[in-house]
Amino acid sequence: MTAEISTRQEVKLHSVPQETSNINSPVIMGMGEKKTYTLTYFDIRGRAEPIRLLFALAGVTYNDRRIDVNEWMEMKSTTPFGQLPILEISGGGFKSPQKLNQSHSIMRHLAREFGLDGRSSMEKTKVDIISETMRESIEPIAQIFNETDEGVKDKVMSRYREDLLPRFLDYLTDNLNEEWFLDQISLADILIYVALENMTMFLPDLLDGKSYWKLRDWRTRFESHSKIAEWLANRPITSR
Repeated sequence: MTAEISTRQEVKLHSVPQETSNINSPVIMGMGEKKTYTLTYFDIRGRAEPIRLLFALAGVTYNDRRIDVNEWMEMKSTTPFGQLPILEISGGGFKSPQKLNQSHSIMRHLAREFGLDGRSSMEKTKVDIISETMRESIEPIAQIFNETDEGVKDKVMSRYREDLLPRFLDYLTDNLNEEWFLDQISLADILIYVALENMTMFLPDLLDGKSYWKLRDWRTRFESHSKIAEWLANRPITSR
C-alpha cells in the first residue's frame, strides 16, 4: 500500500496496493459513471476507522484524506455541524458532489452500497442494533481517555469493567453465529472489531477469560480475512 503525503498532510490510501493494481474490485456505478470517494478525517483511527474497514472489505478504492489541526481550523466552519468525518461522493450520476456527515450514517450508506448491511430486513435490523450497542459500549472510553483526574478515571474504569463490559461481552458471545455475527461478514463485525480494539487500548486482557474463547476465535478469523489483513498490515501507524 502506498501513501502520498502533500504539504497539506493529505494522505491517499487505497484498499488495493496501488491505484494501478489489477486486482479485481467492485465498481460502484450509477448512470454509467463510476463513483469516486474522498473520506476526510484526522490522522487517527477514531470514528473513521469503521468506514476505512468497509472500503477495505469491499475492495473499493478511495482517497483517505487525513488533515492536521491547522487545516481543520480553516475548514471547520464549512462543515455541517463542525464535525468529522465527512465523505464526499462524486460521479455515479450525481450532478454535483454529495457530502455525507455523521459517521454512523456514512457507515450505513456504504454498507448498503457494498452489500454489507445484511441480506434480509431482520439482518439489517440486527446490524442497526449492533451499531447502537457499540456506540453505547465505547462512550465511557472517551471519558476515560479525556479525564485528567486519576481518581475519577479509576472510578469510571472500575464501573466500566465490572458492570458494562461483562454485559456487553456476554451479549456478543450469545449473538455470535458460527463464523460471523450474521450469516456472512458484515458491518456488524467491523463495528464490533473496532469497539474491541478501542477497549483493549485500556484493557489489553479484555478477552482473556475462559468464557470469551468464541470472541477470541472470531477476532482471529476477522483479522485473518484477506482484505482485512491487508488493511491492518498497511494502515498508517497512529496512537489511537
